[in-house]
Amino acid sequence: MTAIELAKCTDMKNIYLIGKDSLPIYYSKKNIVEFIINNKTIVLKATIDNIIAGYVIGNQKDDTNFHINTFAVDQLYRRRGIGKDLIVNLIKRATRDSFNEITNITLFVQTTNDAAISLYKSLKFEIDKEIKDYYWDGEHSYLMKFIVAK
Repeated sequence: MTAIELAKCTDMKNIYLIGKDSLPIYYSKKNIVEFIINNKTIVLKATIDNIIAGYVIGNQKDDTNFHINTFAVDQLYRRRGIGKDLIVNLIKRATRDSFNEITNITLFVQTTNDAAISLYKSLKFEIDKEIKDYYWDGEHSYLMKFIVAK
């Protein structure tokens, strides 16, 4: 069974390694700790039998906007619904408690990452615009947006 919970500073190394192994661009260990301790940021981890299988990091940009900075699931645990569970849980947390004025949740995704785009669309994210040469290697990005129902 998968558990979704807030990450702790002691989870930093495992989160870092999943990002490094899964993503072309990933955050440093220092950045991950800074995200974990920031009260405008939500860092969630998915665990299976006490092993971190994935994570998502998002932060409040302003009073109404929340942005998903990064998200990854370890290759050994993909295609089990963990990514969907992480994003759904982040949306729920971002739209309640101290984040209750949030009306938009955004993220960037490589235009060639069909699996991620499909996942986000299944969760009601829509492509807002394409950004040419967004990534360091010249890859294009979509800005995707989720409108929070109130």
